[in-house]
Amino acid sequence: MPARNPTNFDVRKLTFTEAKPNKRGGNYATMAYENEDGRVTFQLGAIPNELLHTRFGVDYSNPQDPTSGKQVKLDLSPGAKTFLKGIEQATLNAAEQHSVSWFKKKLTKDKITSLYTPIVKEDESEYPDRIVLKVFEKGTQNISSELWTKVFVIKKRGDAYTREVEGTLADVTPNSWLVPVVKVKSGVYFMNGKFGTSLVATALVVVKEEGETSSSDGSGVDFGNIVVVDEDAEMSEAEEDEDE
Repeated sequence: MPARNPTNFDVRKLTFTEAKPNKRGGNYATMAYENEDGRVTFQLGAIPNELLHTRFGVDYSNPQDPTSGKQVKLDLSPGAKTFLKGIEQATLNAAEQHSVSWFKKKLTKDKITSLYTPIVKEDESEYPDRIVLKVFEKGTQNISSELWTKVFVIKKRGDAYTREVEGTLADVTPNSWLVPVVKVKSGVYFMNGKFGTSLVATALVVVKEEGETSSSDGSGVDFGNIVVVDEDAEMSEAEEDEDE
């Protein structure tokens, strides 16, 4: 399905199924948008004025365990937080509706809320609330290629932006500013008495100031249906002999 942004993504159109068995002996419930085929996909932010910030870049889910998988934590803008809170509420509403199927018994709304793992990680410090997205490098085994994370780099030149070029996860450095395209990994998961939604960054569009280094080779890449640029943002093509 296409990558919608919050302005054309109506969370009221999210649909959820009864619980289904997964390959690991547990259960999950499918989440869909207007009953479309494929994983729910959305874009958070846009260039130039709705970039999200990562304080840490790409790191491991468990820093002590390099096999734990990689992730990126993004500080949320107020608009992105409101949108994600809408998805959370839609999931909680579905949990109440499908309580017997999902939890094997009828649960109260308060009990369901207590079991839910929120998408938005609220921070009580001076930092903004954040979201944690899984990232998968190309070729990751046992993960559908649809969920491998693509990285694109755009260079900022004053008020203009160069064409996009392909990068790597090494371009997502601490204090990067970017636009993520997000897919719901497997709908709603149920694990250790809790339930929630795993989100994967299938594309990260990183904005770098002119002069910053990147891992890209300078070759242009087509975003496809990813809408990352505001209509009023000035774009320019990179010179052919530019050293990206």
